[in-house]
Amino acid sequence: IYTAPNDAPKEINNDIDAALSAEVVLLDFSKNPEYLQYDCYLIACFSDHPLITKLKFLLDPSCNILGIFQASIYVALATQTNSKSIILTSGKEWEHLLDAAILKFFNTTSWPNSFEHTKAIGLNPLQLDDPSNYKTLHKMVNSLMVSGISTIILGCAGLSSQLNNFK
Repeated sequence: IYTAPNDAPKEINNDIDAALSAEVVLLDFSKNPEYLQYDCYLIACFSDHPLITKLKFLLDPSCNILGIFQASIYVALATQTNSKSIILTSGKEWEHLLDAAILKFFNTTSWPNSFEHTKAIGLNPLQLDDPSNYKTLHKMVNSLMVSGISTIILGCAGLSSQLNNFK
C-alpha cells in the first residue's frame, strides 16, 4: 500500500488535482526506485487518473496497471443483466469528467446503452465523512434504486466510507 506524499492534493476534485497528484507521485517514485519493482498496481482514485498512463511508460510492458474506475466498469459489465449501471460520484464537476472517461473506456463517441449518465451528490470527498450529509447520500441511492438502476458504482473512494449506512 502506498499513499501519496503530503504535498499531493488532499482530495481530487478535478483533472488539475489529478494531474498534480500524478506528478507528485511520479517524483516520489523517481526518488524511490523500489516503488517501481512490483508486478501490478491498482490506482485507488476513482477517475481516469493520469498516473495510470504515466506509469505505463516507466514500467515493464508486462506490468498490470488498473484504476478503480476501470475495475468498477469491468465488474458492472460482468454482473449486468438487462438493466443499467450508473456512477454515483461526489461533486458535480465529476459528472462530465466521468462521462468522458466512460466514452474513453468504451472507445466510442456514442453513449453505451448499459450505463446511465453519471450523477453527483454535490459534495466534495472530504465532506463525505460528515454525518449531516448521510441523508443526502441515502436519498440519492434510494432514488436511483427506485428508478430501476441495478448497479450503482460508488464513483469516489470517499463514498465507500458510507457503506455501513446502507444496511
